[in-house]
Amino acid sequence: MPEAKILRQHLTDKLIFLVNQIPDNTNTAEKTVAIQQLATLTKLVFRSRECLRGIKLEQPIIVVILSGTKIIYVDDREYVFQPGELFFVPSAIALDVINQPDISPNYYTALVLELSNTLFQKVKLVYPELVDDIEQQQAKLQFAISLSPTLAQSLIYLVQSAINSQANSSDLNEHHVMEIILLLLNSDLRSLVMQEIYPNLVTQVTNLLRRDLAQPWTAEQLAQKLNLSVSTLKRQLKSYNLTFRQILTRERMSKAMLLLTQERYAISEVAIACGYQSPSRFAARFKQHYGLKPSEIAHT
Repeated sequence: MPEAKILRQHLTDKLIFLVNQIPDNTNTAEKTVAIQQLATLTKLVFRSRECLRGIKLEQPIIVVILSGTKIIYVDDREYVFQPGELFFVPSAIALDVINQPDISPNYYTALVLELSNTLFQKVKLVYPELVDDIEQQQAKLQFAISLSPTLAQSLIYLVQSAINSQANSSDLNEHHVMEIILLLLNSDLRSLVMQEIYPNLVTQVTNLLRRDLAQPWTAEQLAQKLNLSVSTLKRQLKSYNLTFRQILTRERMSKAMLLLTQERYAISEVAIACGYQSPSRFAARFKQHYGLKPSEIAHT
């Protein structure tokens, strides 16, 4: 058996043993453990196929597949992840996701490590020599993390300590989660991680708007929060061939699509959550953006 496959199997076996200590007897089980203010570790279990469209993460994540298959679509590209495989998803891209349970056993299980802005700022402060190259590069759109013995061991130790809630383990957890980021900074995913440490203006604008898409945002309000003049904000966004209004509409429509596909909200509620007091105006903007009426999504 190839060495890489042996390592993935070792990681999967160890993590399954640990997460099996957490009971889950519902169709969707979730167990979350906070790691100070740096990260959140979540165990996810699905016993039926789950499809999510138009997801945009507020925080970057690292995911380890333990059983089943994760399929990610970005534009027209497909990424497939099997048990024992890891991947990193940054915070500024739109995804369609399928979680497919195994035939036997009939469930999908994954561990999700959500990484906070505090973590990236701490890495920048503690390890400036590793993040001194702040040149903005076009990150290659790849998510897979190459598994090394060191990374596997850090993940195992982190999960074991977090799940068992060991006394005086907070410093140890912090050490392991920091070590994971350092390993990614020395991998092919460096440019994606660097974008989280030094977000460009579009990412900063996107993150601010996502905090409250129901708010009646103006360019003046946004510029003030970014400590920029309105003219500077517009000029810098123009260099990305974007306007404030385009980004706001894109984010509102993305959230609307996600809420509509969840089938828990009325169209009027989705409109308000996305900053539209008039359902008819919301419906017109949604159809202009996607070519479909909100009712066509809500009823599928």
